[in-house]
Amino acid sequence: MSFPLSEQPVLGEWMIFVQLQGYSYNKTFEVQRYVLPKFELVIDPPRYIRDLNSCEEGRVHARYTFGKPVLGRLTVNMTVNGVGYYRHELGHPVVKTMEVDGSSTFLICAKEMMPVDVPDHFRGSVSIWASVVTVDGSKQTTFDDSTPVHKQLIDIKYSKDTRKQFKPGLPYKAKVEVTYPDGSPADGITVRIKAELTPKDNVYTSELVSKNSRVEFEIPSIPTAAQYVWLETKVTAINGTPAGDQYLPSYLSISSWYSPSKCHIQLQGPDTPLQVGEEAEIPLKSTCSCDFTLHYEFASRGSIVKTGRQPASVTQQRSKRATVTFDKKKQSAQSYQSKSSASEVDICSTSLRFTVTHSMLPLTRLLVYYVRENGEGITDSIQIPIQPTYQNKVSISLSANKTVPGDLVRVAVKGEPRSCVCVATVDKSVYLLKPGFQLTTDKIFQELASYDVSDAFGIPKDDGHFWWPGLSSRRRRRRSSVFPWHWDITKDAHFAFSETGLVVMTDIVSLNHRQNGGMYTDEAVVAFQPLTGTLVAALNPRIVPRVEKRKRTFFPETWIWHCLNISDTTGEARLLVEIPDSITTWVTEAVSLSQDSGLGLAKAMELRTFKPFFVDFTLPYHVIRGEQTKIPVTVYNYLPSCAEVHVKITVPKGIKFIGHQGKRHLTRKMCISSEETKLTSIVLSFSELGPANITAKAFAYSESSCCEGGLHSLKNSKYLEESYTDRRSPAGMDYVKRQVLVEPEGLPREYTYSVFFCPNEKIHISTPNKYEYQYIQKPAKKVHFDVAVKAHNDAHFALSMGPRDTAEMVEIVIGGRQNTKTWIAVSKMGEPVVSANTPQILSWDEFRNFWISWKTGIVQVGHGLKPSNQSLIVEWAVTRLLEINYIGFSTGWGSVGEFKIWRKEESDENHNEAFTLGVPHNVVPGSERATASMIGDVMGPTLNNLDTLLRLPFGCGEQNMIHFAPNVFVLKYLQKTKQLFPEVESEATDYLLQGYQRQLTYKREDGSYSAFGERDSSGSMWCVHLFSLYEYEG
Repeated sequence: MSFPLSEQPVLGEWMIFVQLQGYSYNKTFEVQRYVLPKFELVIDPPRYIRDLNSCEEGRVHARYTFGKPVLGRLTVNMTVNGVGYYRHELGHPVVKTMEVDGSSTFLICAKEMMPVDVPDHFRGSVSIWASVVTVDGSKQTTFDDSTPVHKQLIDIKYSKDTRKQFKPGLPYKAKVEVTYPDGSPADGITVRIKAELTPKDNVYTSELVSKNSRVEFEIPSIPTAAQYVWLETKVTAINGTPAGDQYLPSYLSISSWYSPSKCHIQLQGPDTPLQVGEEAEIPLKSTCSCDFTLHYEFASRGSIVKTGRQPASVTQQRSKRATVTFDKKKQSAQSYQSKSSASEVDICSTSLRFTVTHSMLPLTRLLVYYVRENGEGITDSIQIPIQPTYQNKVSISLSANKTVPGDLVRVAVKGEPRSCVCVATVDKSVYLLKPGFQLTTDKIFQELASYDVSDAFGIPKDDGHFWWPGLSSRRRRRRSSVFPWHWDITKDAHFAFSETGLVVMTDIVSLNHRQNGGMYTDEAVVAFQPLTGTLVAALNPRIVPRVEKRKRTFFPETWIWHCLNISDTTGEARLLVEIPDSITTWVTEAVSLSQDSGLGLAKAMELRTFKPFFVDFTLPYHVIRGEQTKIPVTVYNYLPSCAEVHVKITVPKGIKFIGHQGKRHLTRKMCISSEETKLTSIVLSFSELGPANITAKAFAYSESSCCEGGLHSLKNSKYLEESYTDRRSPAGMDYVKRQVLVEPEGLPREYTYSVFFCPNEKIHISTPNKYEYQYIQKPAKKVHFDVAVKAHNDAHFALSMGPRDTAEMVEIVIGGRQNTKTWIAVSKMGEPVVSANTPQILSWDEFRNFWISWKTGIVQVGHGLKPSNQSLIVEWAVTRLLEINYIGFSTGWGSVGEFKIWRKEESDENHNEAFTLGVPHNVVPGSERATASMIGDVMGPTLNNLDTLLRLPFGCGEQNMIHFAPNVFVLKYLQKTKQLFPEVESEATDYLLQGYQRQLTYKREDGSYSAFGERDSSGSMWCVHLFSLYEYEG
């Protein structure tokens, strides 16, 4: 889709709305005045601060978009901000300044920037602002806050796929992610895991060492009488060294799943995301016999994508039984007392097999269930991640990855047959100006994941799981009945359906059978108060990831914007394009759409455009007339040797060199070493409005003596005479022409005029106090017309063969000679051939009607709307027949005029109508501009999206009427203008019925209406009148 902006668009944020299948989507983009950045600035900070008492090294990279290093001045501003106990902590700023040549390093000493007296659980990040100013004055600033600063170097949290419920009699498996502050894997970390029913009753304790950034544990069984279990996770040692009390534990509370029959099934999700096309097998365990028919549903993106059942014979064939003996003393790394030392659990294991399809991307919910003979439903569900991939495969390739301006490049696009692939190639500088708007695979699949309608715990999906570091054991409240969040203690078979996002309607299968009764006791719950400082841990900073003679005049920001249809036979399409003149890197992207295989996104490709020698200058977006502006001109020499460079700058009329009066050209001479950039500048003044072109020519001559000994033998920026020419062969040359917009001085003011252009009304002509005819082509068959005139005097009409004054034309004057005479003459200002006295025939206070006829060679003028002998004023028989195609209208001699002639729809061609716009007397010369828009609806400018004004009436009698009224007006307007759609009509009618019925409840016994009916002392005349009017209108 393309959307052309006007030359004077409204600046700010714009929105694009798309409606699809009853849903509305929007995307914003910004319209601003800007100058594209020339170079990319990237901060490469340390992954995290390992020791608060030592310094880490950071680096800043600065490279032009064409890949060469930037030389300039770097300023780094740093501080540490974060969160401690219940408050934000602000650190001390540190500023460092240094030279940069492509890259530069700097030290980050956290101790210098840390806030005062931060707690042990402080979590923050290093905020870094880096700013580079180049030799030509270009400036770029960037920001980074991806370096965490934690006093605790190890982060632990339960993985997102950790279950929040346990099935009595079945093993409970979970994973704990163990990472450094930047999210990188932390291996060799000893983590203690405890499961408690109460602070005195542990059911599981183990110490495990992290591997591959996680710790996996399994509780073989949890007592069937337990309604909840508290899981405690704590770092106890790092690479074998005890951690002491520095690390706080993390807690997760899991609740019991209830079944009257004590039959449970439990799915075990895969360890890694599944691949599309693979045959997956999901293990399933059951506390009862596996002789059941297993029903399954796969839900993804808000829809059921696969459904089926696995016969009892297959389920039983894949099953095996095992007796698990759970001995606490064997499972624990510590010895502690328990009420029972061992128990046995009889478990049946089976599996479900299926093929992974594209419709399951990026997340799918698997729901399984079976129905027992007594009608009880046994259920379970899990979320399965699928590795992102596209069914619609598309790729792009370029014939080269490095070129010079003007080269031809072939773009090859491969895609699915009969798909449409749209290719866009954009200057990399645009991405640097406002990063983050590119379409990426991550964005696409995050959008798809947002369509997941699962309702686990009734919380937003982004919240993940419940966990936070708690307090140390000595700060626990031992007796409490308070949970730090909303808590529903047990789950049942119905929960698996709601967790999947499905609604169940059944009167046969029993799904709702939660336990009732006391959930809380004095010893039941250990309440751990969440800490503000540690809650922010869940919000860790993001993990970051030959001589060329061509004239360079074409500098687009978007180079390619083209859609291609992929061939059925070859599966590809090609483009042959010419490289623009920008010295930069071009980023090419492609999006594919196919009716069969949906959306596809190609991997972006980069093409670098470069010359070893070139000149460039940065112009502002606009300048103000009369201003003097300094323009930096930069010469880039990447030739293998030193060069003597001549730069010639040319300006057009309307631009002057300051200090060089009368010159249109200015030439400067300088010496530039290899791999060096040199700056010169000019000062210009601007006197004419509009776009103006400034050109620069640069010639490089190999001259090693110019830079001998590292010193320039020529004075830089030396001026040369305009007539100077160098007959040497240049080693490099460049020609650049760029445009700057010169805008008027003063303050902008806008005036809006509204006029009506009605095709079924008469053409309206306004004439100034100037004796010049405005010609209108008459309808072909007209031999007479009527005209309404409003003027002080001298209403002139010309009957002419063409749209101009001629010697043969007939001129008719009504109200001439100070509104006293009417006559007919031949030619403009000719002698009257016939005249009549008509005092005060015209008036400026009202329109007066006249008719003019030239039928059968007789020119007649009369009063009224239709020709007749009774209303005749003057007539003249022409000597030869006239060919009349145009009618002219004019006033003068101290009078302006208004004329209304035949209807616009009677014209033989498109009608042009002129409207006079007033301009203030103090307007800045040359700054006037006008735009026009036409809307085919008199009320169109104010009544777009009227259907959104429909509201359900509510409130007291008066409020109900206020909300009732817009529905009446909107419905009638949409009906009259034929814009009423059935769904809008149904909605409006429903609101009217409800509002009407509600208003009847405020009717009093005497027939009147009031705000509160009988509770008011009297009726309301306003309510009675308005409601009666609506009843009459209805």
